Amino acid sequence: PRNAQPPTKAAILAAVADATANPETARLFVHLAGESSGPGTLRLSGSELLNAADLDAALDAFQQAQPGRKVILSVDAPGSGSFLPLCTAPPGLE
Repeated sequence: PRNAQPPTKAAILAAVADATANPETARLFVHLAGESSGPGTLRLSGSELLNAADLDAALDAFQQAQPGRKVILSVDAPGSGSFLPLCTAPPGLE
């Protein structure tokens, strides 16, 4: 959309929280694009950073809130290999 604002950490985590609160949401697809700002950190824009640990906690809460929920996480950024391993599913979940 025209005049779209860059995503913020707060907006991303709020969107995951909204999905968590909706019992009809069985699958969550998260695609992030940006640049690496060090191991496990994604620069969204300017000084706005998203840590893998923060995202992992939100995605874990989504999966644990209801049995059978699935998460697909795609990170399009240089250095994403350091981000994805930190976003693993809770034990016993995919």
